[in-house]
Amino acid sequence: MLGTFTERATISQHSVVTVDEWQPLETAVLVGCGVPTGWGNATYAGGVHPGDTTVIYGVGGIEINAVQGAAHAGALHMVVVDPVRFKRDTAKELGARTRSPPRQTPRRRSAS
Repeated sequence: MLGTFTERATISQHSVVTVDEWQPLETAVLVGCGVPTGWGNATYAGGVHPGDTTVIYGVGGIEINAVQGAAHAGALHMVVVDPVRFKRDTAKELGARTRSPPRQTPRRRSAS
């Protein structure tokens, strides 16, 4: 159950997926990694159930699939925190509520 990119390897036939010649490897790698990792974390490892609240920090290839997995699992509230508006908007289209991360204020040192 090992995932790797290499010219040669001995692996189980159950771990092999054929990538058609016309399929760009840049797309195949996203589907082969981001979808099962993000979806699997939300639906299996994260144990999201109908009515749950989920929080997802950042919206990358894995996290956008976690949004979809959580929605599929029935999450009632899904908050996504990411500084990039496009990413928040995309997550929102998939069922998430979104927020910008809080602005960090510098800590003040007390005079000693």
